[in-house]
Amino acid sequence: MIISSFILWCLALFGLVNGINNSSLLRPLVNAALMDTSKVVNKLGELLLCPMCLGFWFGMLFSLLIFNPVVAFAIGWKGIILSGFVGSASCWILSALSNALFRHGLAQRTGGCGGCGGNNSVEE
Repeated sequence: MIISSFILWCLALFGLVNGINNSSLLRPLVNAALMDTSKVVNKLGELLLCPMCLGFWFGMLFSLLIFNPVVAFAIGWKGIILSGFVGSASCWILSALSNALFRHGLAQRTGGCGGCGGNNSVEE
């Protein structure tokens, strides 16, 4: 039960972070924040583009509001911070994996990628 809850927690966190990072609805807001002359607003725009950063902060928030996946290892504020690190790592791993799979799938539909030597088309 704990493993499935942990996996669900990581996937839900990644879904939220990936939605914020890749949302076409939020893209104008992020671009405006990146162009702003205020350093605080500019850093907020950078935060919205970083899956590790969002994973850390939303991981801490998820552990407070929904479920703390590391309660067996740390309780209280230490558990909340550890959940942030777990959220950051899981979002980074899942983001890198989804980016690699997306790039490989896109290259396969368009005729090849560098990793396959351009010969990865499906034979029929």
